[in-house]
Amino acid sequence: MKRKTIEVPTPPASPKEETPTPPKPAKKRRRWILPVILGGVAAFLLAVAAVIAFFFLLPSDLPFKPDTSLIPVYDGKKWGYIDKKGQYVINPQFSDADWFSDGLARVENKDGKYGFIDKKGTYKIPAKYVDATIFNDGLAIVVEECAHPVCINKDGEQVFECTTADGVFCFNEGLAAFYSINDKGERKYGYYDKKGNVVINPQFKYAGTFLDGLAVVSNDEDKYGFIDKKGKYVINPQFDRCFPFFDGLAAFKSGDKWGFIDKEGKYVINPQFDDVDNFYNGVAVVYQGEKCGYIDKKGQFVINPQFEICSGFTYGDGLAYFETDDDKCGYIDKNGKYVINPQFDNAREFCNGIAFVSSNDKWGIIDKKGQYIVNPQFESIKSPYLEIGSCVESEYYDASKFLSSFLKNFSSTKVDGLPTDHVTLEDITNHDVYGEDWEDNLYYSSLTNRLNKEFTNDITLKEVYFSFLSETYEYKYGYYSYDKIYDYSATCGLMIFEFSFENKAEDRFKSICSALCSKLKSIYGGKLSNINEEQDYVFLKKLECGGNLNFIINGEYGECLLGVFFDEDTFEESVKALTEEIASENTDYEYDDEPVAEEAVEIADDDWDL
Repeated sequence: MKRKTIEVPTPPASPKEETPTPPKPAKKRRRWILPVILGGVAAFLLAVAAVIAFFFLLPSDLPFKPDTSLIPVYDGKKWGYIDKKGQYVINPQFSDADWFSDGLARVENKDGKYGFIDKKGTYKIPAKYVDATIFNDGLAIVVEECAHPVCINKDGEQVFECTTADGVFCFNEGLAAFYSINDKGERKYGYYDKKGNVVINPQFKYAGTFLDGLAVVSNDEDKYGFIDKKGKYVINPQFDRCFPFFDGLAAFKSGDKWGFIDKEGKYVINPQFDDVDNFYNGVAVVYQGEKCGYIDKKGQFVINPQFEICSGFTYGDGLAYFETDDDKCGYIDKNGKYVINPQFDNAREFCNGIAFVSSNDKWGIIDKKGQYIVNPQFESIKSPYLEIGSCVESEYYDASKFLSSFLKNFSSTKVDGLPTDHVTLEDITNHDVYGEDWEDNLYYSSLTNRLNKEFTNDITLKEVYFSFLSETYEYKYGYYSYDKIYDYSATCGLMIFEFSFENKAEDRFKSICSALCSKLKSIYGGKLSNINEEQDYVFLKKLECGGNLNFIINGEYGECLLGVFFDEDTFEESVKALTEEIASENTDYEYDDEPVAEEAVEIADDDWDL
């Protein structure tokens, strides 16, 4: 059957909160990333393309034959489970739900966290993971916020931690593929065994799931071949694309055409088809132009190309679905005979004697005679073949490089009690995303942490805010996650490292900013200058230290903002944008409340414990 397009989920819109009208001009948080919005949009588009491309490289044909005694269905609001008679066994309550595998099913709760339930609907493993694979070979791979992927058993116990991996796939035949991202931003794939040993080192540009003792891999030249469980090439990389072995044959692509090889790498069916599926039960779907039919293992057509879309005889039930020119689906046998006439709007493979079909946008279940066992009534029913959780990505990020770069000239080896030589984003953030506009967060990949750390009796570190040159931290699959492929250079990849200070005595914000300027200049040197002619409610200065370390100090309405720039171009663009913004603002404000007090006494440098 034709490969289906993977849809990237659209995140929910962020709720908007009403802001009370202040008795003075509305505060404007002058985020330094505004001048690079076009770069952010480009990064976003690149990231979406990469996500889609990544999904097309996932092992697309996994050998899981699900337990159809319980069927995941969607009622339009929640997912639940029915039996083959259509009766609910587990009431709708989940945001997502998978088929049962190894006696457990992966489900998603209302908070977007994954766990595993038994057939009574009881959580056997709590929903606390931001992502998880299904169980296979008695193991699953899970990941918590800001953490490495972890392999667990069916009791939820940790078997091993995947500290060397940025992404880990399902186990099958005792091995799990994983990838790591090197300093050049390249993904390299290897394999874990069930004890967490790296039995095949990361070296491939792509590596698939082991099936029948072999796995598809590709090299740096994008040529595909097959390895055994020792990592040795059994079939040298020479093809433009390969599928796993099924029924003793594997599909391969050479140029623009597809054919099939045996396990010795010999051509059994020469490349001649526009697209193909795997062999199942002796036949395979192939495409010639816009039509598909079926061939045997000699490459001879047993059912001529005549369908718009058709499936393989995947699970051995003897029937495959097809789609006609008028977009109606039915089922045929291996002779091409219509067993169930085309009458459905959509259809999926038969598995264990039942199939899922839709009519008038509702899904039901039929038997092999085409009779409804369960009338169409559900918004969706999971496909037993395609929709299986197969990979999780790491949430761990070591922030020590850019923290060490910023703090290298401080006498202390710690900041706010955290060691600078090994600090993660988990240590310094609470995994929330800053800002009112969801799109800004997606483009700018920003993190925040409300620390409320008191430096003096009236000065508090309010939050820490990170912005990256590319989309390192993005909204994917219903939650925010880190993807190191977009920020492999760490220090130079970080654009801004920003502090927000709050002063309990509003009249002192200028003196706070001035003291901060003095402190920074004493540590880093550089040229300190105004961004604007100081106004009553705004204090903006810049400290140019040269290269990729520069500062902007912003004071407004009793708050102080320090932006640390690790990108010189962004710093210069931000200074220009801020200057233009301030010059365009109307400064003739009148207040009904009491006037701001005179400038307070400056804070001594040694009062700041950064």
